[in-house]
Amino acid sequence: MKLQTVFAAFILTALAGCVDGFDDNGGYLTHSDHRLSRAETAQIQSRMDNYLKQPTHLSGLRATYRMSNGVVPVCGYVTDGRAPPALFGGVLGAGQGGAFVLHNIPGKGQDPARIASVRAFCNAHHIAI
Repeated sequence: MKLQTVFAAFILTALAGCVDGFDDNGGYLTHSDHRLSRAETAQIQSRMDNYLKQPTHLSGLRATYRMSNGVVPVCGYVTDGRAPPALFGGVLGAGQGGAFVLHNIPGKGQDPARIASVRAFCNAHHIAI
């Protein structure tokens, strides 16, 4: 009898995990995980190099796919090798020809208000960073 109780608790726990993928939007899934391709990563790298006007290094890239319109929100860290990595966010597919459009916020690098704004952008797109 104890084995049945343990097994039932295990099944209920597993089923509870299935609901975790839904957000607060009426129980509908609005985003899904997205694995960036090499071409997408290269596009983001090129945009960041051009934006900062120097070679950069990207790390911790995370992305989701927004099911409503097919854009791919991306968050990660960028550095030029001298400064500490700075959090950034943007979307692939929002610009002309599917270009990467940076979520542009006032401030630079480690500015707390800028970081809070980028984190809010990432959280709104279900990206934990």
